Amino acid sequence: MKLHVAYSRPGSNAWSELQALPFADSEQGETGVAVLGDTRVELPNGESLRLSATYWRANHMLSLSAATDGKTLLMLSTHKRDAADHSPQVVFLTPGGLHVSLMLAPSHQA
Repeated sequence: MKLHVAYSRPGSNAWSELQALPFADSEQGETGVAVLGDTRVELPNGESLRLSATYWRANHMLSLSAATDGKTLLMLSTHKRDAADHSPQVVFLTPGGLHVSLMLAPSHQA
């Protein structure tokens, strides 16, 4: 799994991908857990996000959080319909006014 981080370019309707962050797999393979540990992402407006996520393969459960300056911006727990799809996608506004998109996708896809 990868967490795709994108932002909306100010003044346009276009999105630009910043990073695709890979999850680390547990030793349990297809029934185990994939984890994205506390990861820092620098945004083009100078803000810094701290992202973390856990994906449980057995039931397609996802837990995702985003924070900046010690403040939680997003806390999400949800299920993916299918491990192969590009879901969920969540969009939020940072304190600095930048729209950020987070999307969970399989590692073998873009």
